[in-house]
Amino acid sequence: MTSTKNKFILIFCLQALWFVAVFLIFFEKYLFSFGPDFVSYTAIATQYAKGDFFAALNSWWSPLYSWLLSVVLVFTDDAILANKLIQLIIGWLGIRVMRQLLYALLQVERQLYLELIVLAWIPFVGIWVLKTDTPDLLSAFLLLHFLTLLIKIMQGNAGRNLLVYTGIIAALAALAKAYNFYFILCFGIVAIFFIRFSSAKKYPGPKTLGAMIIPFLGIVFCWMSLLYIKTNQFRFSSIARHEITAVALAKEFNEPVQPYDISGLGLKENNLYSNWETPGVYPANPIAKEFTSNFTGSIRHFFANTFYALQNYFSIYQLILLVLLLALNRDWIKWNWLLVAAFLGIYCSGYFLLHLEIRFFIMPLLFVMILLTAAGFRLVQQKKFLPLQWPFLAVLILLFIKTPMQQLLYEKETAIPYRVYQLAKKSPLQKGTRIAADQGLFEPALYFCFFTQSKCIGALTGDRQKESSQEALKLHKADFVFVKDSISSSYLLLPFP
Repeated sequence: MTSTKNKFILIFCLQALWFVAVFLIFFEKYLFSFGPDFVSYTAIATQYAKGDFFAALNSWWSPLYSWLLSVVLVFTDDAILANKLIQLIIGWLGIRVMRQLLYALLQVERQLYLELIVLAWIPFVGIWVLKTDTPDLLSAFLLLHFLTLLIKIMQGNAGRNLLVYTGIIAALAALAKAYNFYFILCFGIVAIFFIRFSSAKKYPGPKTLGAMIIPFLGIVFCWMSLLYIKTNQFRFSSIARHEITAVALAKEFNEPVQPYDISGLGLKENNLYSNWETPGVYPANPIAKEFTSNFTGSIRHFFANTFYALQNYFSIYQLILLVLLLALNRDWIKWNWLLVAAFLGIYCSGYFLLHLEIRFFIMPLLFVMILLTAAGFRLVQQKKFLPLQWPFLAVLILLFIKTPMQQLLYEKETAIPYRVYQLAKKSPLQKGTRIAADQGLFEPALYFCFFTQSKCIGALTGDRQKESSQEALKLHKADFVFVKDSISSSYLLLPFP
């Protein structure tokens, strides 16, 4: 007994050391791996850290990640380091969440065999820890934890404390990413159907489920009330309308547009660092009319996105192996697998109707790894497949680590944030200096303002030498213009006038 316990302690230490090693080895390479969204989350978090809570309320960017950032930013001004630290913690806790879901699906005690496979998950989780600058990783793990809790409830562990905790986790997932709010509402109906109409007596009834539903709705209502106080609109998020608009306005449904209002000079609100903090502007025509009038186009868009995601985001080898393993485990597939299928199907289908980014699919990618592990373990425990357990372990580990390790070792990160950082170090500016971006340079100018704590007042819509552009720069009191040298391709800061 003591020997087995020591083995589990050793494997836990190996998992922790391997996870930290992946992070530290590639930390410098991915230090400046961030995008425009991170700048806005940081700007909002800075307002929270300073105690300016009303100004920090934002219906566009989900609040949970900014809240976490704000805690670290109370102690340091280095937002990049704060992001890496938070992602590191999220990643490690997320691996524990994945383990919980794995054991919930298998309903077994701790197994050394499974703990060895967890080691193979770490490079994939590690690369997202290093690359993520948004709440997508946090969102993925909260959703996986939510599903784990639901499975436990449907297995008969429906104590009141567990139900309340499940409702809180669901609310936190919604606050991490606005999409999750709508997903949980849709999936919740399916989950309640399973619970309510199951023939087993141990499942909780509708009154008991109130202990889960009430905390979720209560937390969501509190957030919506805060937004109503600031915006006078009772809604959970303003980004949902944009996402539908992005598809509805597409000229071709396989190339949805992004109707961000970042062109032109001038800040919408004086306390903003840039218009990217509130980028959404929508057309005058009703969204529903735009969307439904292109119903056939939306169907084409859905299937085009489905095939694109399968080809570019998921490993075809993992999917083929998963289908094969599930086919060999037909006696194992029960009601809980229908719940799992509904969970993945509803989540992915919603994004297939919108536009795709790989970070939106972190959760399904992680889930495929968990399902492969569970189905494989279940198969090799059968007597006739027992001789294959160690060869299968080697295949599974290779399958899990091959692609992420190739990315960690050979992937080239974008140099734009780092190049802008080098310019910012040479350009000490007073806080609040007003920077205008040359045409097409809003993103690097935004990074420059982030590093120098300046204000990005927008991007010119035409040649900066034209009289109209010069007048616009004067009107909006630009101190400098952020430009790109046509010969050297280096970024420059030109004083104005």
